[in-house]
Amino acid sequence: MAAKENLAYDLSLFEPREQRPSHRKTLRVLPAPKARHLEAALVLRCVAVSIFILLAAVAVMMSHVQLTELGTQISSAQTRLTTAKSEQVRLDMLVESRMSLQNVEDYAVNRLGMQKIQSYQIQYININNADQVVVSKAGNTPSAVLDRIIAGIESYFK
Repeated sequence: MAAKENLAYDLSLFEPREQRPSHRKTLRVLPAPKARHLEAALVLRCVAVSIFILLAAVAVMMSHVQLTELGTQISSAQTRLTTAKSEQVRLDMLVESRMSLQNVEDYAVNRLGMQKIQSYQIQYININNADQVVVSKAGNTPSAVLDRIIAGIESYFK
């Protein structure tokens, strides 16, 4: 029975084994088709974000260019406005110098042959009548005119 007692305990499993050279092939893990799609989606997402950033940078640069052009246009318009205002002042002064009282008098006397008024040419008119108020006829008051219009409209519909 002693021989049977050793059968339950197979201690050979715990003995050191000899290292055998491994003839196993190294396994490569191939990416699953789903993983390939995920990689392609990631690359596509990176390209899309890069394009978006590039477009945003171009838009910012274009807005700066437009801002600079508008600033230049405003500056030139302000210059033209200043020039026009100075021209207006010059023309106003020219008109005032030509239309001064002295120039008008000289023109009237020398070119038109006019003279200053003499005292014998003045005649005064006296009006002794007091102010008068004329009352209109009763038929011409606004309410009477309105009554006649309403009566005309009523007779038209009858």
